Amino acid sequence: SGFAVALIPFGVRPLSLFQTVIALIAGMLSVYSLLGLYTAVRESEVSRAAPLVGAWTALFAFLFSFVAQAWSGDGSIGWAGIWAFLCFLAGIFLIAFERPVEQHRFSRRLILATLSSGFLMALSFALLKYLYEASSFLDGFFWSRLGSVLGGLLLLAVPAYRADIQAGSRGVSPAKRKS
Repeated sequence: SGFAVALIPFGVRPLSLFQTVIALIAGMLSVYSLLGLYTAVRESEVSRAAPLVGAWTALFAFLFSFVAQAWSGDGSIGWAGIWAFLCFLAGIFLIAFERPVEQHRFSRRLILATLSSGFLMALSFALLKYLYEASSFLDGFFWSRLGSVLGGLLLLAVPAYRADIQAGSRGVSPAKRKS
């Protein structure tokens, strides 16, 4: 995300104050969503956590879209769209639960981590949709990536996360750290 500064020579322009705040928040939310995904993966298996995060993201994005369309009076999803979405969600849950339910370990921490990750990612997507409609792709991408950098730096302000990051960097050999 820090490499977004390489886009400046290609014509990145400042956004309005409101759009800049939206872009920074969208970028920060994407980082915090990844933190939730990381927590879920530590709590369970990737093959279970990732589809759950995807399902929650799809569900919340659908709800945000539904509310936004109802609020703006801009069209309707319709029953066919709702039915297609429910089939999509069912498929995701079938992938996540390929083994019998009795073999799954569900902890409150796993559910909360996947739920929060999905919510934050969907909110980030909704904000990015607004941003890309209100500005150019280049401007929206640049400013939202700066929000990701800001979100990552703010994680360093939390002692527990800073300690995890420092411990993780000490546990990786220099050869692996370079690749």
